[in-house]
Amino acid sequence: MILVPLRGSINQELVELACDLPVPSRVILGEVPAMITFLAAALFLSHQKPVLTLDVKSGEMLSGIRHFRVSVEADDPVTQVEFYVNNELRDSDSSVPYDFNLDTVDQSDGDLQLTFAAYTNRGDSAKSQVDVKIDNGVAEGAAPHVAKGIDYLTSNNWDSALLQGRIALKISPENNQARMVMARAYLGKGVLDKAEKYAQDWHSSEPNSSEAVELLSGIDVRRAFSTLSHGGADRATALNDIQNALKSAIVARQDLMQSKLDAIGKPNDDNVVSYVDIALAAGRLNLAIKALTPTAFEHLDRNDLTNRLAYAQLMSGDVSGALQTLKQVQRLAKMDAYGYALIAVASSLAHQDNDAGRNIVNAAAMDPNDAGVLTAQAYLAARAGKSADLQKAVTALATTAPSLSETNYYLSLLGNTQGNFEDARKYFEETLFIDPLSVEAYVLEGNNYLGFAVASKKGSDDQAFRAKSAQAMYNVALAVRPESYHALAGLALAHMIVVEKDDALKYAIAANKAAPTQPLTLYVMSAAYSMAGDTRNAYEADRTAWHYDSTVLAGRAVPGGLDAWNYYKHYGQMPVMAPPK
Repeated sequence: MILVPLRGSINQELVELACDLPVPSRVILGEVPAMITFLAAALFLSHQKPVLTLDVKSGEMLSGIRHFRVSVEADDPVTQVEFYVNNELRDSDSSVPYDFNLDTVDQSDGDLQLTFAAYTNRGDSAKSQVDVKIDNGVAEGAAPHVAKGIDYLTSNNWDSALLQGRIALKISPENNQARMVMARAYLGKGVLDKAEKYAQDWHSSEPNSSEAVELLSGIDVRRAFSTLSHGGADRATALNDIQNALKSAIVARQDLMQSKLDAIGKPNDDNVVSYVDIALAAGRLNLAIKALTPTAFEHLDRNDLTNRLAYAQLMSGDVSGALQTLKQVQRLAKMDAYGYALIAVASSLAHQDNDAGRNIVNAAAMDPNDAGVLTAQAYLAARAGKSADLQKAVTALATTAPSLSETNYYLSLLGNTQGNFEDARKYFEETLFIDPLSVEAYVLEGNNYLGFAVASKKGSDDQAFRAKSAQAMYNVALAVRPESYHALAGLALAHMIVVEKDDALKYAIAANKAAPTQPLTLYVMSAAYSMAGDTRNAYEADRTAWHYDSTVLAGRAVPGGLDAWNYYKHYGQMPVMAPPK
């Protein structure tokens, strides 16, 4: 019999085992050397090489990204498992479970050989090989994959959308719809750099695509809030980054709106409604008013014209002009639901609360589900501090018009009102993603920061930063609408809080110049003059404010900064309504 030489450690173990046997056993089996021979032969015969178990079979059809898990049975520790594609090493794994991925989009459709190999510390090895077939539907062309990708986008299935977009681009590398799928899917996943790459490729290939421009502006908005949530940088740097990202989104959307206006040309009887709708979407209220004057007054029976004119007047701060327009329609023609909603908001701003109540009831009776009516109800409830009515209106809005920027604005406002700041921030972001030109959203956020600044310890770093944050939001609002008196008045107040007298007065005067008959701008200007030590101008501005708001301001003394802020907070909230249809 030939003995197989064993390693020293194993021989020693066998000797110890044999010596431990009782004497009769040693007699039967012979002396220790005979026992060693017997046990060594048994161990040699029982030793097995590694055995691999795969979760893929030969003949299987693979597509997309395929995950493999390999199980290995072996007498000795497994040191490594390797994965080969057509004899090319792709990956290795040295710890249980042994997992591998194959991105089949990187492979050509057709036959493919996969090999898995296992190795032990004894030097043993084993391989298992399967032949599979790759089928990603390349032969179908790009269009079906783009269509599938769009379907996945609608259900927020970002990874599946990415897969279909990649297949489409593999078939047709310059396919802009496939780039769109990729950009939106990466945006959904929060991978902003890749989203921007595909959106920019799309825009470069198709510079007149409004969808590409809107997507790029949306990416800038997401980047702004990503900066806010991830932190890392110091507060001042983060705030500057947010401002820049939002302003980049604004410029992109403004350029798009201007190109649309240029494409329409000068307004005339045939295109005036389309022209005004774009002007309103761009926040260019004066342009809309100019286009509708005197046309709307010549056609008082056309609610599509009169509503648009009154809306532009109201949003620009010309409350008396909006009331005049709508009352002419009431007297000489017929109001629709949206017109009643408009006059309700304008009446409230003029402190004509009975008229406001009567008109909003008329509006709701005519069309309770109209977005303009619902947003007017939300505004009136917020202005009056009626939280239950605000909740009811916002819930109805979220049900009937969830994709409107105005709906998300009121959801954000409701979150702030209820102290749910996480929801408020989420809906604020969504408002700007839908419409980065929402002046109202920027002003609302500026007001929130200003409120926190007022509540902070006077002279503290925290107060200074919150005031700076408010200033940042108001400045972004002015990038959309330079004549926004709410943003200008907010800036004046934000500078008053930190006793920056010159800047406070500069912005207060600018706010009053933008809306000279607004009691808000006059009252804020009075406070700014008072802080600057100009008592005569402070007194004159205060008395003029009395004239335009005798209900609230008559008899009040020249205000300080806190008095002006309290008036702004309670009576200066911007009217926000869905635009007329």
